[in-house]
Amino acid sequence: IYWDAEVPEGTRLVIRARAADLIDDLPNVEWITVVEVPDDVSPKDLPNNLPNGHYIELEARLYSIKEGVTPKVGMIHFDYVCRMPY
Repeated sequence: IYWDAEVPEGTRLVIRARAADLIDDLPNVEWITVVEVPDDVSPKDLPNNLPNGHYIELEARLYSIKEGVTPKVGMIHFDYVCRMPY
């Protein structure tokens, strides 16, 4: 997963993901934290505990402990390899 974000001191960015084979199943799948900035650096491998699936949903949460200061997200994207069973 790749991201471009400004994360000033006193703020943080958390990106969570969930995956499922059917889009209707996504709401029933547990969220997995995949990125925590300022600790993580782009790019980062998606964690092994993220389930495989045809659909993936990402959520970006922005936090701040300073009034008037917030992280800014420019982009989030990821690469994937489709593995077909043989």
